[in-house]
Amino acid sequence: INPSGGIEGVQPLFGVYGIDPDLDSWGNKCFGVMKGNIDCSSENSGDGVDIVDLVLLVDFMFGDMEAPECIGEADIAPLEAPDGVLDIADLVTMVDYQFGPVTSLPTCSGSSSSSNKESYEEYGSIRTVYENNTTKVIINISEDIRGLQLDFDSDIKSDVITSKFENQLNLLDGIKNGYLRVGLLDLDGTDIIPAGAYEIINLSGDYQLSSAVVANTDGKSYRLKINNNSDILPTDYILEQNYPNPFNPITKIPFSLPIATKVKIELFNVLGQKVITLVDDNMEAGNYFVEWDGTGQDGQSISSGIYFYKIEAGEFTDNKKMMLLK
Repeated sequence: INPSGGIEGVQPLFGVYGIDPDLDSWGNKCFGVMKGNIDCSSENSGDGVDIVDLVLLVDFMFGDMEAPECIGEADIAPLEAPDGVLDIADLVTMVDYQFGPVTSLPTCSGSSSSSNKESYEEYGSIRTVYENNTTKVIINISEDIRGLQLDFDSDIKSDVITSKFENQLNLLDGIKNGYLRVGLLDLDGTDIIPAGAYEIINLSGDYQLSSAVVANTDGKSYRLKINNNSDILPTDYILEQNYPNPFNPITKIPFSLPIATKVKIELFNVLGQKVITLVDDNMEAGNYFVEWDGTGQDGQSISSGIYFYKIEAGEFTDNKKMMLLK
């Protein structure tokens, strides 16, 4: 500890602490984001992966810090075969190694890139709506995710950025490679971003999304289909037929909302008994779908048969029939 109360060789970068590459406090070890067992530098043993590595990776991905040496060591996701791209999935995997179930890391690939996001498979969609000097970011995903990374076509930071999950998840932002980058994840490694269609982030100002990458619960990278300044909104409430139908065990229920409103979608058996509530939330105008996996409110699989799903959105109500076959 130095006299000023900080850590020797460490200085604040972008509001958190990260290694200052200009200081040689670590001797001649590689100043990599990852250290220890997967140190790129064969002559240096490193001092093991620790919290400093995690903090430095955050600083590099969301701050104006230049790439430290051995940045390729941060390419650790997916664990079974790192993809050569440095993104939110690598950060999530680092959190899991620090605080979660990951016990070992892959051999260093020696190189990484922040490009090639277009090669990722689609995982859902995301759109922006600009109104009242605010850019609303609305996500639509059918499965839970661990982290979200958004790049906006702007090199100017937003004065105010808020998140639907500001009490559960860490919101990161900074200018990176000429883009405003915003990240959302739990640095403690416990909370997730739940499946669904909802407004997830708001930014003051008018911003256009350039790329949107998510890390799923297995630590793999996927991209979201982007629709900027979406103004193609439905003019009526619609509850569509689920598809596939009949199904086993997963089906999707599409619906449309012409205005922002409280939405509830419930599923009942032929006796009129409620099986599960699929949606119960305030939602923005737009086209959505909700997925059902053939389980009840208790998470247990239910029997084959005919079921009914009902939507309540404002004063609008409708219901349709579906068939589960096993």
